[in-house]
Amino acid sequence: MEGIPICIQSAVANLEELEVKSPYLTVKSGTWLAYSELNYKGEVMVLEEDHMSSEISAANVKSLHPLKMVRKLLLNDGPLHGFCLLF
Repeated sequence: MEGIPICIQSAVANLEELEVKSPYLTVKSGTWLAYSELNYKGEVMVLEEDHMSSEISAANVKSLHPLKMVRKLLLNDGPLHGFCLLF
């Protein structure tokens, strides 16, 4: 029997503490890094919304972390000089 869905919106170092009963994880928004070990260690899988790989077995995931995308352009005019533009 499947449990009630759990909505995760931030990093979880130990997914086992949430006592997830559902056999699958489904990404509803954003991009997530799923780790095979606790505390963001082990093999890493990239999970994205609207992709077939976004529904994976919860048994293979021990910790999760959202991937925050920042657009960054680095303009460098020398070895130790430059500036960074964020947009």
